[in-house]
Amino acid sequence: MWKVSDFEGTGWLDDFEARFPDTDPPYIDPTQLKAFTDWIIQTDTEAATENALPEPVTYDGVTYSTDSAEYRLAKFKAEVGNYVEVDSMLFYYISTEWPLMVDSRSKNMFPSFMGSEVTD
Repeated sequence: MWKVSDFEGTGWLDDFEARFPDTDPPYIDPTQLKAFTDWIIQTDTEAATENALPEPVTYDGVTYSTDSAEYRLAKFKAEVGNYVEVDSMLFYYISTEWPLMVDSRSKNMFPSFMGSEVTD
């Protein structure tokens, strides 16, 4: 999960359940969810290509010119607060890690977007 950001058609509704707002018909605008999953894919260290970036990017004083695992990790660290409430994310991670509930981590997570658009 979180390796594809395909929201064409309605197939994505088999993977994600829109619960809010509770309207009829159901609210199924994936705009913010797509922005979030696009960003997750861009920060997946296992998918680094080692190709040149369109332009160099600097995170925390280090300039990156290739799509490396190090670049993707630095991008994640620098931008995570734009996409998630970090304290809430850490609480969820720790509360599933400590009692060994990691098998349910993905299926029981409910990404929520409130207030404003996801920003990059």
